[in-house]
Amino acid sequence: MRTKGLSESKETTLAGAWAVSVTDGWYVKPQAEVKFDHSEAISLKYPNVFSFETAIDPTYKIGLETGYAFESGLYLAGRYRYETTNVSAKLNVEGDNTKRTGDHTVKVHRTDLKVGYEMDFVDLNLNWVRKSTNEEVVLSGLGTIGAIDYAPNEFEFKATLTDFGALAPYAQYTYKPEYKINGVKLNPENEVKVGFLYSF
Repeated sequence: MRTKGLSESKETTLAGAWAVSVTDGWYVKPQAEVKFDHSEAISLKYPNVFSFETAIDPTYKIGLETGYAFESGLYLAGRYRYETTNVSAKLNVEGDNTKRTGDHTVKVHRTDLKVGYEMDFVDLNLNWVRKSTNEEVVLSGLGTIGAIDYAPNEFEFKATLTDFGALAPYAQYTYKPEYKINGVKLNPENEVKVGFLYSF
C-alpha cells in the first residue's frame, strides 16, 4: 500500500526548455527537468511476515516535444520523455535480524498526446499519458527479488491562469484507470494537484 499524507504530498520541479519555431505555428521543444518529491516513500507490510520500504531520490527527465498552435487558440502537442531515478529499498523479515538493503534505478519511458485551448486569461488542456517500465529489484545478499513491469494509461485535465505575467497558478486532475503491476491488479486512482509555475 502506498501511504502519503497531505503534508507529504509536495514536490518541487526545476525545468528548462527551448522552443524552436519550424514554421508558423509549428515548433519543436527540447526539455529537461529534475523533480524533488518531499518525504516520498512506499511501504509494504504484512504483520508477522515481512516489511518492505523504499525511499526515492530526485527524478531526472529529458524529453522532446513538438506541437502546432492554431490562430484560434487551439493547439496540439506530442512528447516523448525519458525519466530515471534511484530507489533505495529495505527488507525486514520477521524472525530474521538481518536487514537486506539495496538500490536500483527506475527507468520510465513516457509518451504524451495533448490537446488544449488557450484563451485570454486561462489555458485548458487534456493530456493522455502512457508510461512503461520493466525493472529488476536487487537487494544485497538476496540478488534479484522481483521485477517492476507496468504500462498504465493516465488522463490529465489541467487549467492554468495566464494573466499574472511570469507566475502561472494551475490546478490539475489526473485519472489513473485500473492497471496491473507484475500481474497484480491495482484500483483506479484520482489525483488532484495545485501549484504554480514561475518562468523567466
